Amino acid sequence: MRHRRALDSLVVKPEHWGDYTEAATTMWRLSFTDLPVSTSSRAPEVAYVRFVQGDVDWFLTTVRGADGLWRVWDLTEQRRPLASQIFG
Repeated sequence: MRHRRALDSLVVKPEHWGDYTEAATTMWRLSFTDLPVSTSSRAPEVAYVRFVQGDVDWFLTTVRGADGLWRVWDLTEQRRPLASQIFG
């Protein structure tokens, strides 16, 4: 796969994403909303980027790492994962 190393560096758990084909196929159909980024007051190291597909909301959950960089944790339909789910 082309750019595998770059893609792996942008996510929290590269093994979760396989070859990124499913994520790419999903993202291709999504559109940004107005003011798409929201943060959690309980966990400032978590931010959600909201997308829409028709009347369905999708959330790209990002986490700020110890190095200060934001990385993708998951892409979910109709729900934002809680910080307790992310940090377990």
